[in-house]
Amino acid sequence: MMGRAGVLVASVLLAVLTGCEPGGGTGATPTSTVPNLEAHTSVLDVVRAADEAAKQKGSAFFKLSGGKPPKPFGAGRLVYRKRGSDMLIRTLQRKQNIEVRAIGDALFARPSGQVTGMVLGKPWITLPMAAQQPLAQVLAPAMVKAREKVDPTQAFDLLVASGTLAASDRVRLGDAELTRYEIDVDVAELAEHIENSSPAQARQQLVTSLRTAADQGKAMVSAWVWLDHNNLPRKLRITDIWALPAPRAGKVALPKITVAYRDWGKAPKRLAPPPPGSVAAMPG
Repeated sequence: MMGRAGVLVASVLLAVLTGCEPGGGTGATPTSTVPNLEAHTSVLDVVRAADEAAKQKGSAFFKLSGGKPPKPFGAGRLVYRKRGSDMLIRTLQRKQNIEVRAIGDALFARPSGQVTGMVLGKPWITLPMAAQQPLAQVLAPAMVKAREKVDPTQAFDLLVASGTLAASDRVRLGDAELTRYEIDVDVAELAEHIENSSPAQARQQLVTSLRTAADQGKAMVSAWVWLDHNNLPRKLRITDIWALPAPRAGKVALPKITVAYRDWGKAPKRLAPPPPGSVAAMPG
């Protein structure tokens, strides 16, 4: 394990935070206590390597988990385009499920169960991009921002200037030997970065929640990134900043999510929108 004092390097990026306890709840077993001399030595190096490797492969399957211990609640496929990414995700519930496709600037949903009757006789509906919109709240608020949660390059880009590499070690996850990176994320710096990098109105609630959390003692949280020997992301353990509640009396919780990836480059590399005539336009 690299000591913190040996790897404090300012970064340009990383973290949709996480509050997973060091050494616990990561689902990977250390294979050695010997320092990993081949590991990247800064957050920027980790991000650059993983970003390039993921985009070169072009696609992957993923599973999204939340809670403590993490339980799967969504699975799907991620596809990179020349600019940006497309995503398909299906919720994993027993009764009522929803499939969401984020393709370019469009968001489509195909609900099942009791919600199906809302779709005006068509299998698909368009969803507003804003998770706080009434329709998104009824159907699947967590899915509206799913692309930001599961696309590692978006997660990296969002966290410019807020992370510092704390440690790295070699671990085994299933049948793969990986390098696990622990990153300290400054919550106040992350809030400032988000506020300065997008319209204040669009993210004011998020910025306020992060600053409230920092004021309440959550000044620093951790993120974990697992990379294989090709620098491909195999797992992320991060704080789901898109799910932060509006500030209110009491402490602000920082919900955690885990994203597991497999079959980089083997998943189909095109996502099609729903067929013409199958989509009902709903008010945002």
